[in-house]
Amino acid sequence: LEIAKDRTRDLAIGFRWYLDAMRSAGYAIRQAFCPLLGDNITSNLREDDLRGNFLDPFPALVFAAERQVEIFDYLLQDPTIESIFVPIIVGNHDRMPGTRRQTHTNRTNRSLCYLLADRLNSYYRDEPRIAFELAYSAHHYTQIYGRDVRSCHGDGFRYNKGVGGIYVAARRYIKDLNSTRPAALTVFGHHHQFKRDRDWISNGSLIGYSEYAANN
Repeated sequence: LEIAKDRTRDLAIGFRWYLDAMRSAGYAIRQAFCPLLGDNITSNLREDDLRGNFLDPFPALVFAAERQVEIFDYLLQDPTIESIFVPIIVGNHDRMPGTRRQTHTNRTNRSLCYLLADRLNSYYRDEPRIAFELAYSAHHYTQIYGRDVRSCHGDGFRYNKGVGGIYVAARRYIKDLNSTRPAALTVFGHHHQFKRDRDWISNGSLIGYSEYAANN
């Protein structure tokens, strides 16, 4: 748990460092877009989790919320930040304990993300510079400079360790999504690796490497 605390602190410090670096290059940055892309906790989806998790799902959710408050409080210390927008996306690990598979219908109402969003909104109810929006579909769209940015968890596609890595599967997935509603950029998590292409970013993961990751 101490490692998790250190990593979230480093994430917040790195975010502020990047903002300062961009400002020193001449960019005026007054707004931040910080989607929470799901899998805020590991939960008990597998037997490995029952044996290896440090916290059960509900204590883990409280711990995760505390870490996120720590991050946002640190970002709000920047006096030049006028607003922070935080879409909250449901991940497959956030689903209710005991649910065998992720549901596609009403996935938000059956997710612990619902409680997380309520906790964050309650904590920051008197802070006008930050806003949270819980996504009620698998894909959330935000207008940034007149263009749609799509946020999703990333569990809508698999790449099965193909020779092209995540790139081929991500391109096919985003092409299908763009056929119904185009987006200039798609951001997602789930795959525990930082990759990017011209119109998508796969976010990395704070959880790090594990025995399960090594064998799957």
